Amino acid sequence: MSRLFHRLARPLATPETPGAFLGGLRLMAVDGSVFDLPDTQENARVFGYPGSRRGTRAAFPKARLVFLALICSAMP
Repeated sequence: MSRLFHRLARPLATPETPGAFLGGLRLMAVDGSVFDLPDTQENARVFGYPGSRRGTRAAFPKARLVFLALICSAMP
């Protein structure tokens, strides 16, 4: 998936695309979320547990997803 992303992903907007730039900078948004995963040894090994108080462990391994969105206003 990573190789496919790096091969195909690229910005499509140019500086002439309405709403894609502001002050010469490309408009983008970053968002994310954290999901509880089933408490299995495999998930714990791959994703780990979030930090908790000393001597305790969180109830579930967590997966963190982060999204990057390029912003463009609608064309007139």
